[in-house]
Amino acid sequence: LRGSFTDMFREGAEIDIVVCNPPYVPGDKEEMEGCGISVSWAGGDRGREVIDILLPKVWPIIARGGFFYLVCLAENEPE
Repeated sequence: LRGSFTDMFREGAEIDIVVCNPPYVPGDKEEMEGCGISVSWAGGDRGREVIDILLPKVWPIIARGGFFYLVCLAENEPE
C-alpha cells in the first residue's frame, strides 16, 4: 500500500493528541530512496522533507486545547 500519510487527515476533524516521529535526520536525498530501516530516519537536506509536508496539514485538525508532539533535532531548525 502506498500513499501519503497526510491523506488520512480530514478537513474539520478535531484530534486531541497527535504524536509524530518522522524521518528527521539530515542527509543526502539519495538516502531517502529505497526501502529498509535506514530510509526510516533519512529526512533529506535539513531533515525536514516530511516535517515540512506535515506541519501545514496537522495544525487545522488539532482540537482547541489539543497537543502536537514532534520528534526533531536542532539541525532541523525548528521555529
